[in-house]
This record gives sequence, structure tokens and C-alpha cells, in this order.
Amino acid sequence: MKISPKRPAHCEGCPSYNSNPSMSFSHLQLREKEAVDIGDTIIHILYLLKGRLLVTTDSLETYVIPENHFFLVSQHQKFTLAALDDAELISQDIIYPFNVCEQTYFDQTYAECLGQIRDSYRFTSLEIRKPLLDCIWSIEFAVQDGMLCDHLIFVKMQEVFLYYKHYYTTLELGGLLFPVFDRQMEFYIKVTGAVSRAHSVKQLAELAGYSLPNFKVHFKVFFGDTPYKWMIKRKLKLLRKALMDDHIPLKIIVDDFGFSDQSHLNNFCKRHMGGTASQVRKGILNPQELSYSYKK
Repeated sequence: MKISPKRPAHCEGCPSYNSNPSMSFSHLQLREKEAVDIGDTIIHILYLLKGRLLVTTDSLETYVIPENHFFLVSQHQKFTLAALDDAELISQDIIYPFNVCEQTYFDQTYAECLGQIRDSYRFTSLEIRKPLLDCIWSIEFAVQDGMLCDHLIFVKMQEVFLYYKHYYTTLELGGLLFPVFDRQMEFYIKVTGAVSRAHSVKQLAELAGYSLPNFKVHFKVFFGDTPYKWMIKRKLKLLRKALMDDHIPLKIIVDDFGFSDQSHLNNFCKRHMGGTASQVRKGILNPQELSYSYKK
């Protein structure tokens, strides 16, 4: 069963006390032979700190999860957890896995191994390796003590995903997170396909087929940056690659990137890359001039 901690007296009335059920931690205890169903509209990453579990998936497959392992229940999946021994778990409840590092974007941590995983995917659990285990135990203590401040929850969420980056391989993470990202692949494809032609966040949302409010809600947790900064960084990367290819006429670049004319392209390059498109192409800018800007 889920353990409901007592809110500390000094947190009474605080609007930032465990205010977001789609970004939180909870503590579960199951007695031997006790069973519970889990699964709803958010992601649950379950860390088994004590005991063993028999997991029955929504396709009626069964798996034994040993102590100090973790596994994922994605949105709209329904699993049954049956305790083979007295069991204790921490549930990390989220909308999407966080991107907490510039080197840990979705396309780097998952999309690279998507093809390898899709045809051979099966439910998997991973060992909770020592640094991550220490972090999860610290979360368990905090939850038991009722220390569920939104600010601490956010910091611990970041800490967990940084440990993922440093102590697990891309293939391991891909296998664990596959059900999450497989459902969200459409969002990723639409956004990355539209970015080269977008000149504003509103236009990027429209080109991707989303309303602006809905787009902003999904974007931050999915790409780990604000829509505007990510859009400029991505567009600059694609534009610079195109400019470095002498076989692509500037007129084609103007059309492909949605600029109204070459003057529009040059103004964009001056603003964000320190020189005109031709200067960037010829490589005559020094490193100081090639400092990218996010000024609107």
C-alpha cells in the first residue's frame, strides 16, 4: 500500500508542498503475498529497495524483480505487483523523463538505439547501481519524514536522471524507457521536422500541429530547454551545416529554411553568428565573432 507521510508543521499551508502529482515521489510497502495494481496517465519508475516482486504486465507476461532493481510502468499501462516477500518501493512519478544535461537530449539518449530496440523489445528491469541506490535511499528517508517540498522533489528528479546518464549505457536506458518514448516519438518527429522553417515559438508549434499552450507544456520536460533557446540552437546547427556545404546555393538555403529572401538570411546570420551567410560559408569569422546569441 502507499504510505501517506505526515506533512511537517512548518509546511502547513505552503502552496509548494507536493503540489504536482505528475512530478513527485511516493513510498509503497507490500506484505508478502499482497498485490496491487499500478498504472494510469503518468509514468511510474519503481525502485525496489527490499524484497522481491512478481510483475504481471498488461499482456499477461510475468517477471520476477529482485531486490535493488528498478523498472518502468508507462502511461496507460496496467501492471499487477505481487510481493513474494515483504517489499518496499519508491515510486518516481513523472510526465516524461527529464533532460537535465546539454549532452543528454532525447535524440542522443534514445533515438540512436530506437531501431535496435523496437524489433526486440521486452520488459526489462535494471540493477540500482550504488550511486543511484544511495540517492533513492535519501529520497525514501525524505518521503518518510514528509519532506515533499516541490523544490526538493525537482532537485532529486534531476539527480536521479544525472545518475542515469553517468552509470547506465544508452542501450540500457533505451530498453528501460522504450515504452515512454515510443509513444512520444510522433511529438519528437514533428518538432524536429518543423524547426528549420520556424522563426518563432508560435510558428514552430503551428508547423508541428500543436496549440501553443499544449506545445509549451510538453516541450520543456521533453527537450530540456525553453522552446525558443532550443529552436535557435537547433536551427543554427542545421543552418551552419548547410552553409558549410559549398554545393548548396544560398537561394536553396533561403527556401529550405523559410527565409523571405537572402537579406533575411543575412540578418539572421549576423544576429546569431556574427556575420553574413557568405562570411560564415567562407570561414572568415574569428571565434569571438562566432558567438551564438539568443537575443530575440
